Amino acid sequence: MPKGISLHIGVNVVDVNHYNDENRLYGCNNDALAMQKIADDQGFESSVLLDDQATTRSLIQGITDAANTLQSGDMFFITFSGHGGQVPDGSGDEGGNDETLCLFDRQYRDDEFNRQLARFAEGVKILWVSDSCHATNNFRNLEDEEEDAPPARTLGLDNCVEVVKRNKSDYEDWLEDGDFMRQSTPKISASLLQLAACKEEQLSRDAFEGDPDPKGMFTKSLLGIWNEGDFNATYQELIDEIVKVIPAYLEQTPQMIEGGTVDSEFAKQKPFTI
Repeated sequence: MPKGISLHIGVNVVDVNHYNDENRLYGCNNDALAMQKIADDQGFESSVLLDDQATTRSLIQGITDAANTLQSGDMFFITFSGHGGQVPDGSGDEGGNDETLCLFDRQYRDDEFNRQLARFAEGVKILWVSDSCHATNNFRNLEDEEEDAPPARTLGLDNCVEVVKRNKSDYEDWLEDGDFMRQSTPKISASLLQLAACKEEQLSRDAFEGDPDPKGMFTKSLLGIWNEGDFNATYQELIDEIVKVIPAYLEQTPQMIEGGTVDSEFAKQKPFTI
């Protein structure tokens, strides 16, 4: 019988000493707990990392443990809700900026994440659900946005770069010889399916302060359509339905992306099933 392991990360606040601000969000912990409930209902062995638990070391350990356990036919389900950031791409693989996940203790670069996912064996299915900003427009002045728009889950390019500059010892691997990612990026042998809250150049919206049940716009929409498992269609149809309910003025368009060794049957199955 196939085995499923899941890991759910929610970061409402980050380490002030590292980021110079807690950069508070409101819905990320609830997002993580809600996604963990989906995993539990589907029979995954789940764990959750919230706020100061969501360190780089803890994330890497969780991924490593799953990769060492799962075999072909098994599934790893991982979710992240928090700030997304960007730093200049030193590896040359993207020709612009690298995206980062703003974990509690530091930024976790997409190249680093790729290296961890490459640990999984061929035939393993990885479902990656990310409710954060991965925006190429991080230079936008968020203070100039519409007053009725929920806050965005981004730190902005300039802020992310400043975080690296202030904490060089925490990013030695990035900075050594220009960028340790100049090495060839390993291939992900597993079948990867990503449900992303927005396009790379867009912003993902959090909840308003004071919301009695705060969740991110993407996660809240997903949960409503999932309807505790009553949804019976494919991953792409799930994304299509989410797109319909997010207000157009927010310019947030969720995406489904396939990667690794693509398994066309993976995308066709009922979402979140092992």
